Amino acid sequence: MTKKIGRPRKLLSQLSAGYRKRLKAGKAKGLSRSQSYGHPRQKEISAQIIRTSTPLSPKSSTLIKSYRVAERMRQGESLTHAARMERIGVSTLKRWMNDLGFIKYSSDTKRYLALDTLASLEVYVKPDAIKRLIVDKSTASQLAGYLNTVMKAIKNNDGKLLDKYTRIVVLDVRGHSYRLVTDLDTLIVLERERKRRIVESQKEAGRQHRISERVEIGGNLEFSA
Repeated sequence: MTKKIGRPRKLLSQLSAGYRKRLKAGKAKGLSRSQSYGHPRQKEISAQIIRTSTPLSPKSSTLIKSYRVAERMRQGESLTHAARMERIGVSTLKRWMNDLGFIKYSSDTKRYLALDTLASLEVYVKPDAIKRLIVDKSTASQLAGYLNTVMKAIKNNDGKLLDKYTRIVVLDVRGHSYRLVTDLDTLIVLERERKRRIVESQKEAGRQHRISERVEIGGNLEFSA
């Protein structure tokens, strides 16, 4: 029995403008080419199921402007004035900034107030780096789940636990996008590096403490590590 040969894949330049736009949008969401087209392979999840199971997120430009507006509000500007300065609609901000944890309506002052709910997390990002990201509360919750899964995968030597994070794209509050490391061998190396840095940091903290003690009692600063 001869195997049926499918049609060769078209080059990006050969696709219509509509398909190129759909492919670009799908790639930003971590979808494969077939999922982006709306014809997922047999073992793939359809884009529609992914959309219904994933919480809505603002565009990166909206996320950046929301963060800037929150920063302006922390400096005393009103929501309306900050929105005007960043050239974004107040209704758009109200829609997203509550969910992002940037603002909250105060019934006492009858105004929206900026909240300090951003999280700073060290995450393993592709290709092979440990990077500290500042993210909104929804993304922080997602990353916390990823980090817990990383620890579990390393402990059990089971890289398949990380498969669900393969196509996820993470946005920080400045609109920079990152993909998460899901290769187990790479994660083991990065985790060792992270622990080494913690040990070095603790040693340095102890060194500085010993120096400050000697300064206080007027001793000399030479000591053995």
